[in-house]
Amino acid sequence: MVDISHLKEKFIEEAEVLLISLDNTLIELEKEGNSNSVDEVFRIIHTIKGASGMFGFGKVVEITHETESMFDLVRSGKLNLSSDMIELTFSIADHIRTLINSKETTDEHILNQHNLLKENILQFKGNMDISITEISPLIPESVDLTGKNTWNILFFPSDELIKRCINLIYTFQDLFALGEYRISEIPFNENNIQYWSIFLVTDRPYDEIEGALMFVLDYCKIVQIAPYNTLFPVLWPRSGQCPSPVSPFQSL
Repeated sequence: MVDISHLKEKFIEEAEVLLISLDNTLIELEKEGNSNSVDEVFRIIHTIKGASGMFGFGKVVEITHETESMFDLVRSGKLNLSSDMIELTFSIADHIRTLINSKETTDEHILNQHNLLKENILQFKGNMDISITEISPLIPESVDLTGKNTWNILFFPSDELIKRCINLIYTFQDLFALGEYRISEIPFNENNIQYWSIFLVTDRPYDEIEGALMFVLDYCKIVQIAPYNTLFPVLWPRSGQCPSPVSPFQSL
C-alpha cells in the first residue's frame, strides 16, 4: 500500500510557497494594476485548484474555482478590477491557508467565512458588463463541438515517486494549462492500489499531454475517451450521431 501522506505534506508546503507568491503578486497589482499581474494571480489560483483536487481539499477547490472565474472575467475585460477585489483576494488567500492547515474544515467559523467569501465573489461577478449578444442561449461559450477531445489520465502515485521528490504542483500545472479538467480520487481497491482520475478536455495533441507529464509519465495511463467535450452539456444536432466514448478502464 502506498502511503500518500508524504505527497500530501509536500503539497501543503508547495501550496504555501504559491500563496506567498500570490500575496506578493497582489501587492504588485495594488501598486501597478498591470495585466501581467492579473494573469499571474489567475495562474497561481488555477495551479492551487488543480493540485488541491488531487489531495481531497474540496473546499479549496470550491473557493479557488470561484476566484479563478472572477479573475478570468477581469482578464477578458468583462469585469473591472478594484481595490476591494484585491482585498477580497488577500482574504481568500488567508482562507486557503486555513483550509489546508486545518484538520477539521467543518468548523462553524471556517464554514461561515467560506460562505461569506463565496458570496462576496458572486457580488463582484454580478457587476460584470456583458451584452445580450455575448450570451448563448443554447451552448456554453467554453464548449467546442468540433476541435476538442476528452482524455482520461489515470495517475498512480508510488513510493518511488515520493522518494524522487518530484514537484507535483508544477508538473500538473503544465497539464492543466492545456484545457479544462476534472479530478477525482479513487479509493484503495482490493489490490491496495490508489490513484487519481483526471479528465481533460483540450484541442492539443497527445504529444503535448505526454510532454506535460514527462516527469511522471511512468505513473500515468493516458486514454482518449471521446472525440468531443464530455465535461459539459452539449446539444448535438438532431441529424448527427454522438460518438460513443471509450472507457479508460477497458485495458486496465
